[in-house]
Amino acid sequence: MILDVLTVQVLCGLIITVSGASFILNTAFRAYDRAGLYWSLCFVAGILSSLIYVLDDNFGGWVFLALANSTFVLAMGSMWSGMRLFNGRNSGVLWVVAAAAACACVVPIFWESAGTWSGGVIYLAAVAVFAVLAGAEALGEVSRSSVHARILAGALITAGVYLLARALFLLTQGGDRMSGHPIFGSGTSTAVIMGLLVVVAVSMSSMRAERDVLRGLAYSPRDSAVSFSIGVLAAEAFDVGASDRVARVNMHGVPVALIHTELDGMDAFRVAYGSDAVREATARFARVLRASVPPTAIIGHLGGGRFALLAVLDEAIEGRDIGRSILNALSEEPIDEARGLRMSASIGVAQQSAAPIIWERLVVTAAETLEKARESGGNVIQETFVASPGSRPTDNGHKLLS
Repeated sequence: MILDVLTVQVLCGLIITVSGASFILNTAFRAYDRAGLYWSLCFVAGILSSLIYVLDDNFGGWVFLALANSTFVLAMGSMWSGMRLFNGRNSGVLWVVAAAAACACVVPIFWESAGTWSGGVIYLAAVAVFAVLAGAEALGEVSRSSVHARILAGALITAGVYLLARALFLLTQGGDRMSGHPIFGSGTSTAVIMGLLVVVAVSMSSMRAERDVLRGLAYSPRDSAVSFSIGVLAAEAFDVGASDRVARVNMHGVPVALIHTELDGMDAFRVAYGSDAVREATARFARVLRASVPPTAIIGHLGGGRFALLAVLDEAIEGRDIGRSILNALSEEPIDEARGLRMSASIGVAQQSAAPIIWERLVVTAAETLEKARESGGNVIQETFVASPGSRPTDNGHKLLS
């Protein structure tokens, strides 16, 4: 049985709707989750795009084509933005909006000469680029430990490569040869994307469920920024609370330290003992942080084995003192008493005394300092003393002696 393009597109729309419906509803009634919001936008845009393509097949005209193309670019771009947020980065949504707008604008320009294929090369290239970028983000530092993320990355990169090849074929061979082509034709491409969408939907749902188990996120009102995570704040709630704390510190002129810390060797530990052991180690690390840092400090879980804490300092305590307290407490806390396994961590301290203290600058400095500590072999406290804007920061490193 041979299905015409319109029937395949309708089936594709139904699969997107079914795959996305539960995901969208789950996002609507769950804890505050920006990555989930963008992924839900991806499904909503995909559903709208399928509907508009059906209208375009029935009524024609460049308006429907421009809307359908731009909406599908928005869908794939939202996938990429959601993956960036999942990895703790900014969404980059302005790039998505710009690409979608560009794909819509080129359609009327080439409509007279190219017809239904007007703007097709730019559209296919944009979707391919966002698919590959989203796949690369799925292999990022935070998400790559998940097998579901690797499956998602494989599906997205495969889709991106296929769409890029399709764009090159359209550019070199033209729309007439594209229409009935057995590999790059509309019917085949829709069927390929339809199959990959199922993989993407299942993988994203599994990734989010796996992360929530790891973080222990509690459900909260949908407009709330307060989600508790294994006894500490979730990343979004920590960012809100810590940035407000910094704003108040600037009013009083007292020093602060932002500390990023991550358990060492978790990838090898996962391979050796499994994901359940990693979750238990992360929960133990959270308990160590709660017991070893000053009670006035706020603690956030950034995902995986990485945590952040913001502490207001005084003459008696500095950032490195907090770091040493953490490492000392970790050395006494076994992961597995039967095997005698103990944890170690890399610690990056960004400390600043002089106002104005800029929260975003402090976050970047702490993350960079943590990377230096990890590169030093682990179980290391690396400090950066952040001077006032325009001055040069200074670094200092400490190795815990055992």
